[in-house]
Amino acid sequence: MDERRNEAMTPQEESALRSTVSEFFVSYAAQPEGTDDWDWLLEQLRASLPEKDEEDLTRIRDAIVGGIQRHEETRASLDEARAKGMSHASWFARRMEETTSGMSGAEAASYMQSVHEALYRANGDLWNAFISREEGGDPVEAHENPPSRLIPPGQEWNEYTLKTAAKGLVENAGAAGFLGLLSGARDELERQLAQGEEFSAASVVQEGLKSGASGVKTVVAGALETVVERGMLKALPKGIAPETATDLAHVAVENVRIFTDVASGELNPAEAVERAGDVAVAAVCTQVEEVAQKSGAQIGMEVGARIGSVFGPTGALVGGAIGGAVGWCAGTKVGQAVTKGAKKVYGYLKEKVYRPVVKAGRRALEWEKSRISSLFSWW
Repeated sequence: MDERRNEAMTPQEESALRSTVSEFFVSYAAQPEGTDDWDWLLEQLRASLPEKDEEDLTRIRDAIVGGIQRHEETRASLDEARAKGMSHASWFARRMEETTSGMSGAEAASYMQSVHEALYRANGDLWNAFISREEGGDPVEAHENPPSRLIPPGQEWNEYTLKTAAKGLVENAGAAGFLGLLSGARDELERQLAQGEEFSAASVVQEGLKSGASGVKTVVAGALETVVERGMLKALPKGIAPETATDLAHVAVENVRIFTDVASGELNPAEAVERAGDVAVAAVCTQVEEVAQKSGAQIGMEVGARIGSVFGPTGALVGGAIGGAVGWCAGTKVGQAVTKGAKKVYGYLKEKVYRPVVKAGRRALEWEKSRISSLFSWW
């Protein structure tokens, strides 16, 4: 893990992100009626990144708009399957069977093992980073044991082992959603951005958050990619794939929506954790499917890096800043609701998980997997 990238964001970095997000929202609100997200984002990228040629700008636009659409479609598929009584693991196994259909058994097993190890590392790093922040002092060791094998040596990749692997992957993805929500809630309470005059495009942000429209995520992803390409965030190096900015925007905006729904009473904290798990499971599925479309031995490393950038400490750091920027752009009332919801979620999760861990004198994430698992009715 690159410790330099997991340092707290500076006020200048947060300001740069917030101003760019607000700039993009103003542009989005002013677009001519009938303009779609594809055309709007390409035009905005031309204005924001004039040094990029048309091929690069189109590639970034396609990755962002197309990526947000795929995230939304995957989440809708999960919701539909759950409504029909299908478990998360069965749904994930079905999707992975399709994803790895063109691979040999050994290739599929290796690829899924890369996903497993990436989630294991991300969860452990984020859990221990959180504990270090709560207790103060130097970061604690991320893991005491290496990740287990999804497929035990000697067993072949088949329908049975796929289902077994899917259960483990879904559990790790659900834990990633929980940890991201916990870290995001803490960041929001620390930040509590002061609200000044109402943002001119606040109504667009408010409506997008309420309806779940993909436009808000497209705006945020485009703004984040712009800040990255300008070299203004040390947590995300210039040149990182726009798919990472897309993943981060999707998950961060969903967490903001969760906090506002908790504040309004639409969700209680336990239901908020469930929803965060759904978001993470579907997001990981999208990442795995997109990377699998490529070929070569490097796809295991690529999917691992992409998962780690979103669900590890870097993702929590940047995701928290995105949440703060979106809350600011949505105006005082929504910003206060985000803080209120974050406070409820944070209190609930500290009581259910963190305090028992401290009382037991434990730090390692794997020791507390059963406690985290108890928060999810579908595990």
